[in-house]
Amino acid sequence: LPPLPDKLGFAGPYAGTHDGALLVAGGAYFPDKPPWERGTKVWYDRVFVLENRGSQWKTLGRLPRPLGYGVSVSTKDGVACLGGSDAQRHYADAFLLCWEGGEVKTSPLPRLPKPCANFCGALLGDTIYVAGGIETPASTTALRTFWSLDLGSASPQWRELDPWPGPERMLAVAAVQDGAFFLVSGAALLADSQGKPVRRYLRDAYRYQPGRGWSRVADLPCAAVAAPTPAPAVGQSTFLVLGGDDGTLVNLQPPDRHPGFPKAILAYHTITDTWKPFGKMPVAHVTTSVAPWNSGFVLPTGEVRPGVRSPANWAFQTAVRKGTFGWANYGMLLAYLLAMVWISFVCSKRNKSTNDFFRGGQRIPWWAAGLSIFATMLSPITFMAIPAAAYAEGWNLFLANSSILVTPLVVFV
Repeated sequence: LPPLPDKLGFAGPYAGTHDGALLVAGGAYFPDKPPWERGTKVWYDRVFVLENRGSQWKTLGRLPRPLGYGVSVSTKDGVACLGGSDAQRHYADAFLLCWEGGEVKTSPLPRLPKPCANFCGALLGDTIYVAGGIETPASTTALRTFWSLDLGSASPQWRELDPWPGPERMLAVAAVQDGAFFLVSGAALLADSQGKPVRRYLRDAYRYQPGRGWSRVADLPCAAVAAPTPAPAVGQSTFLVLGGDDGTLVNLQPPDRHPGFPKAILAYHTITDTWKPFGKMPVAHVTTSVAPWNSGFVLPTGEVRPGVRSPANWAFQTAVRKGTFGWANYGMLLAYLLAMVWISFVCSKRNKSTNDFFRGGQRIPWWAAGLSIFATMLSPITFMAIPAAAYAEGWNLFLANSSILVTPLVVFV
C-alpha cells in the first residue's frame, strides 16, 4: 500500500476500517534523533484516510488530543479507540472514529474503568474485550484486568470480568476465533534496583469463552511481545501471531545495530491446541494494530526496530491452494468403474430369480453383506465430517452413528 504521508511513521497508532475506508490515527515517534541519542518522543493527533487501494492517503481531521498506544477495534459503527497515552499520562478515553460522507467524525463511548495504555483487545460478536496494560507511564507492575463493553446494548457500560489465571501483562496480543477471545504472550513488569520497570517476557496463552470462563492453552514457542493486535483470524479455527519481540536482543549494544524484530509468523489451531510456523513477513512491525480490509488485513506503519518507525503499510491475504484431481486419481476412478462393470456383468448371469437378484441366492457371507451395507448406505459425512466434528466438540456426536450396530440383525434375521 502507499506509505503514510510522513517520512518516519508511527508506533502505537490507532487503526481500523469503517465504511470501506482505512483509518490510521495518532501514535508517536522521535522526530529529531533516536532514543539512544536522548531524542524526545512526540505524540501526534493526525488522522490519515485511505479510501481504497488505488487512492492516496489524505490527512483529514484530528483526534481529541495527541494520543497513542491504546486499543483500536473495527466495528460496524466505526473504529473504537480505547485508552492510550501521551508524554505525561495515560487516559481512560474511549470514542469511535467514523468515516461519514468524506469526513472523519468522532462519537463518544463510555470511558474505561481506569486509565490504561499498552493493552490489547478484540471484538467478539458485538462485545469488545480488553485485557492487561499499564495504568501510568512509570508503572512497575502491569495490570491484570479484563473488561468488556457490549456495543449491542441499549446503554453500553464497561463490565469488569474475572481475569485470566496467569500473571499480569502489557503489550499482549488479543485474538478472536471459534467463538472465543484469546490472550497471547505479553510482558510482565518488575522493578529493578533503581525502581525502574524491567520486562519479563511471557509465552503463555489463554482462551476466554463467554459463559464458560478462562482456560489455559498451549504456550507459544517464543514470546511475541507487542506483536500487531488483534491477531488476524484465518478460516474457522486458526489465527496468526505476526512477529513480535521475543526478547532475545534486549539491551543489544550498540542500539543502532539492532537487526529488527523477528519476521516469523505463528499459527494457532484452536481445535488441536497447537502452534505451527506459518511463513515469514517481508518486514516485521510491532506496536501497531491489525485492520481488516478488503477481504484481507492491513498492517499499518509501526516500529521496525527499537526507536525506529516505518511509514510503510502492508496488505496481505491468506492464499488458498487449489489442487488438481490428477491423472493418478482419474486412473484409479476409471479402474474402479471398470471393476464394477465387470462384477455386474459376471453376477448378472447368475440371476435366475428374485431371490438371486435381491439376496444373491443367500450365497453372500455375512461379513461381506455387513461391509456392503456399511459402505453403500452411509454417506461421506459419516466417514469425515462427523469424526472431525466429534474431535472438535465432543464424542456425543458419534451417538448418531451407533445405528450401524443393527447390521448383525439385518444379516442374520
